[in-house]
Amino acid sequence: MRSIPIILFLLFAACCTPQAEQVARHFADAYYQRIDLEQAEKLTDGLARDKVEKGLLLTRGQTIDSTTRRPEVKIKLLQGDRKGDEGVYLFLLQIQPDQFEEIRKEARIRVRLKGGEWKVTQFSEHELEKSDE
Repeated sequence: MRSIPIILFLLFAACCTPQAEQVARHFADAYYQRIDLEQAEKLTDGLARDKVEKGLLLTRGQTIDSTTRRPEVKIKLLQGDRKGDEGVYLFLLQIQPDQFEEIRKEARIRVRLKGGEWKVTQFSEHELEKSDE
């Protein structure tokens, strides 16, 4: 009987931890890889929502669909740290535009549990030097 609470705790921890990371991954995919700002916006709150909404305003009236030329973007999780109702995830972005040199960036995505849902509340990126990784 004493093992039931431990099992329940482990199941709860296993369920909750990936949700925060999963939201960060979904956001990185929508925002950086697919350039689907409407989908990215659904995953945001606060400062992150403001930033995505500004991007939506800048692209309003422009057709961005499957025929739009986009760079190839590879995303790799470098590290993640979740404590309580907040998590920070660091991703490596490898962006390969047509006929140009690869661009490498790090993206930091902060998620918070708000109203029972994980939301991206802040994100930023910076370009890496050619020798950085």
